[in-house]
Amino acid sequence: MSPTGQNSNEKTLTLQQSIDWVREHRNATMKRFLDRSFTEEYFSIKFSSTITDIKFRFLVKDVAEFLIAPVDLVHYASLLKELKEQGIDASLLKYGDLITEDIERVLKKYVSL
Repeated sequence: MSPTGQNSNEKTLTLQQSIDWVREHRNATMKRFLDRSFTEEYFSIKFSSTITDIKFRFLVKDVAEFLIAPVDLVHYASLLKELKEQGIDASLLKYGDLITEDIERVLKKYVSL
C-alpha cells in the first residue's frame, strides 16, 4: 500500500492522489541534498564541481523552501495525466527524469564555474 492509500497495482489515481504521489517522490529525492556528503558527491559527478560551505548553507535553505512549495502542475502535467489515466506502474519510468529536472533547477544555482 502506498502513502496515497492506493495499492500500487490499482489502475488509476485521482488528480489529487497523483499530485500527492509526485510531491512525495519529489520531496524524498530532494531531502537527500540535506546530507552534505551526498550533495558533494552529486556535484562532483553530475556537474564536475564542488560546493562551498556558504553555498551549501544557502542550498539547504532553498531545499527547505522547495519541500514546502506546491508541485509545478505545468512541469508535471504529462506525468499527472499518465498517473490519472494509466496508474502508477505505467508511470514509474517517466517520473525520475521530471523530478531530476525540477531539482536541478535549484541545484544549478550553486555550481561553481
